[in-house]
Amino acid sequence: MPPFLDNLARRLRAVLPAHPSRHYLAALRLAAPRRPGAEVFTATSTLAPTFSEPGQYQVAVLLNVALGPGGVQVNFDGFQDGHELAVASPTEGSPLLILTITAQDLPCAADRAFVIGNRQDTDDNGVEWPADLRSVSVGDVLHTVSPSGHQCYLAVAPRGFTHIDPPRRDSIVALAGSSATSRV
Repeated sequence: MPPFLDNLARRLRAVLPAHPSRHYLAALRLAAPRRPGAEVFTATSTLAPTFSEPGQYQVAVLLNVALGPGGVQVNFDGFQDGHELAVASPTEGSPLLILTITAQDLPCAADRAFVIGNRQDTDDNGVEWPADLRSVSVGDVLHTVSPSGHQCYLAVAPRGFTHIDPPRRDSIVALAGSSATSRV
């Protein structure tokens, strides 16, 4: 590890709360202005009791492939209702990729899914992020199912995650041929 990253890691460990996910430095994102009223979940957020249960979470990733005027990708500006989403799958023609993550709560599960989606870890079953998919980034959506079956959608924000309503069915598009993969 380069010395400046080692220094940064040491300083972060000293100031971050003792939390199981704090060693996932890849999950840390730079702070950015928040939209008024947007609720951001991070590893230190307090969530409703249904999200604070330990156990295995199931996470499916919806990759934001939205294009703006002139075909410019706008997904990295954050998720907006109506953005086109492609469901991550391990290989062409296979069912969706579901990450199985044992965590103490929803923020820890979301942090770990982000890290797996950036090729830094594997899920509980040894599943790796597919090499032909782009990494998980701002604007993508995590569909999470808690150990008790409660479902929620979290959009990856510049810092943490924002709870969103379920995406519209008409916003789900094919993964093959999208900007999220080299699959044709």
